[in-house]
Amino acid sequence: MQTLSRLNCCAAFKNETCILDFVNNPYEIKKAFECYYKTTTLFGETDSNRLNELIYNLNRAEVYSKATVEEVVTLYLKNEKRAKVDSIINDCVENYNELDIDDKINFKRNVIAFIRIYNFLAVIMPCSSSA
Repeated sequence: MQTLSRLNCCAAFKNETCILDFVNNPYEIKKAFECYYKTTTLFGETDSNRLNELIYNLNRAEVYSKATVEEVVTLYLKNEKRAKVDSIINDCVENYNELDIDDKINFKRNVIAFIRIYNFLAVIMPCSSSA
């Protein structure tokens, strides 16, 4: 119960709740939370290589290119006007709209999975400078 009360605490910029449990198995955790939450999503062990698989699948859709990503990042870091970034993103949207419905669904599913896993790993993995 103490864990649940802490999970429900409001905090600035808190959008999601994440529990790291190094002892219990996922089934026990889900069972314990079912009476308090309508939905409990569990992800067993997280494989950091899954990010590479998702990147591969996202790149195959050809919605964007490596150069496109680098250009957006450069403009963003230079704090350029939004219109410059939007024009690049609009091209990506056009590429996405040209995909068939199954490819659109797969692309969206992969993007959501990438964001979820990346955010999780960013919290628990050490960061180091590339310099």
